[in-house]
Amino acid sequence: MSQPADLPPSAQHVYQALDESSPLTLQSICEQTDLAESTTRYALGHLSQADLLVSRPDPADARRRLYALETS
Repeated sequence: MSQPADLPPSAQHVYQALDESSPLTLQSICEQTDLAESTTRYALGHLSQADLLVSRPDPADARRRLYALETS
């Protein structure tokens, strides 16, 4: 999947991480991208606004969310 060029660099980085391996938790995304949690949340917000992101509760821990790229 090609990443959208009009996203901020942090969102492109998160997009690439999710394209390579998903679904991921916020913590997993932070670890894979070496981005701070606040920057990762900012990037996820941009991906969500662009309708490129889906999230759902983590079945292992309902307090966490799993993030993946929209496939449709």
